[in-house]
Amino acid sequence: MTQQLLQSVDNALRIIELFEGSVRDLSLTEISRNLALGQSTVYRLLSTMETREFMEQNPETGRYRLGVRLMHIGPHRLRNVNVIHQTPPFLPPLSSA
Repeated sequence: MTQQLLQSVDNALRIIELFEGSVRDLSLTEISRNLALGQSTVYRLLSTMETREFMEQNPETGRYRLGVRLMHIGPHRLRNVNVIHQTPPFLPPLSSA
C-alpha cells in the first residue's frame, strides 16, 4: 500500500516533533535549518499553527514553543491508552532480565 502524504501536514508535524524532549524555544531559522525547509514555508506553517494554538511565539524573543492546544490534547490520549495492549512489546526484554 502506497502512503499518500499531504506535504504541508507532514511538515507541520515535523515542526512539532522538533520540540519533543526540548526545553527551549526555537527560532524560525533553527526550525528551518533543522528541517531543511525554506524560511517562508516554515513561517507560513508556524503562523497557521499559532492561529490554532498549536504553537506560540514568545513576544520578547520571537522564538517559538509548543502551544497550549497540545497540552489539552495530550491528556485525552493518555486517558484512552489501554496499558495492557501497549505493554506486550516491552514484556519480553523485561522478562529475560
